[in-house]
Amino acid sequence: MALRVGTDLLGQRMSELLAGKKDSSAVEVTACHLYLWREILPRSDFAGGIAVIAVTVATDSSELRERAADVFRSSRVQLAELLSWSSPGSGPGW
Repeated sequence: MALRVGTDLLGQRMSELLAGKKDSSAVEVTACHLYLWREILPRSDFAGGIAVIAVTVATDSSELRERAADVFRSSRVQLAELLSWSSPGSGPGW
């Protein structure tokens, strides 16, 4: 139960934070995504994001594996959509 809730909450929180970057440049979207992992991992003593990964290899529950897959899938899709809608922005080489 705790892994399911933790997996769902992490996915929801990441989605909410990235949703706020809809009209941002690709540089800003990428910086936000990297910031999330830089903040989540140390604050959770490297257990926050790892819980999602751990579920994929350490459970016999198909429900938990599917929830973890949903978190990865939705995060990947959301990030791809944000990057495809955004302009490159400013940065080295632009």
